Amino acid sequence: MNRKKCRWIAWMVLCGCALAVREGRAERRDSRDPAARLAFVTYVSKPYQELAAALWIESIRKWAGEYGRSPIYVVLTDSRVTGIPIPDGEATKLRIALPEEARLYPFAVKAFAAARAEEETAGRVSSLAWFDPETLVFRPPLEMDLPVATAAAVNPVHLTNIGQAVEEPVDPFWSAIYRSFGLDPSRLFTVETMVDRRKVRAWLNCGIFAVRPDRGLLREWARRMQAGLEDTSFQSTLVADAPHQTFYHQAIFSTLLVSRLARREIHFFSSGNGYPLFCHNTDFKTARGVFQVPAEKKARRLDDLTSAFHESMWYQHEDWRERIPIASESLSRWLSDAFDRTVGSGRSSPGPGRE
Repeated sequence: MNRKKCRWIAWMVLCGCALAVREGRAERRDSRDPAARLAFVTYVSKPYQELAAALWIESIRKWAGEYGRSPIYVVLTDSRVTGIPIPDGEATKLRIALPEEARLYPFAVKAFAAARAEEETAGRVSSLAWFDPETLVFRPPLEMDLPVATAAAVNPVHLTNIGQAVEEPVDPFWSAIYRSFGLDPSRLFTVETMVDRRKVRAWLNCGIFAVRPDRGLLREWARRMQAGLEDTSFQSTLVADAPHQTFYHQAIFSTLLVSRLARREIHFFSSGNGYPLFCHNTDFKTARGVFQVPAEKKARRLDDLTSAFHESMWYQHEDWRERIPIASESLSRWLSDAFDRTVGSGRSSPGPGRE
């Protein structure tokens, strides 16, 4: 073998070793038990969400595998919420008082609840998994147990709503938000919305996500929300309509992650995480039209999903069993029992529409 060929082989071996080391670092997690690395959190701001949260907790304990032993936190954000339906032994309840301005916006509460949970878990766990209460877990959420080199795991939004397609000029609302973060819009990566399939500027779902709590992202989310809500000029001119008030929290969340993290620090979930059951075989109306999960993205089996949004599915459709993907006998039986204990018993009320 000639000298030139030997040098080439040696170079390829070194490159392969370097790549392996780099990939190993990217996937490395701390050495603790998985249940000690990851904590779950949701919030309850309305009485109907108490039962939803209780079912979410039950789904984690039953279906999340080794993560079923992880700590769970529920942030209570309204005095009308008692927390009684949530078993004391299954979750730690945290209570916060919302800023008065936040009560005027449908989902502003999420930033403040998430910040409180991050404060509680920083230094205790390496990953914090956020779920809206109108969700369920069906499999171990492996991708929420973040590797060392990953700071956040998210999905694109389901629907465009106030997001902007890449070919559209940046409007005054988004310009003001980007400017407040010192973010050049040209830095934004693009994503494709899951349901209405539009390519939009970084527009991220904050209904199911995971972060490293020691990075302080959720506490900054709350600080940014507070500052924006107190800016009466901005609110009265650019956040005056219902769509922008509804999704303002999500605009801040998306911009925060893009401005604070390198693209390589953001992991996008694989399919099956945060699946929108509420528009599976079901029309979902938005200002832009009526949509369902596209055929090529539809789940075939419920058991294959890691997590899902059920939203108002149970309340609006008596035939919900026929609308969702087929499920194993054990999962189907558990879902039917959950329905009977909540909606079927008349003990719960419909939830809001979603992202």
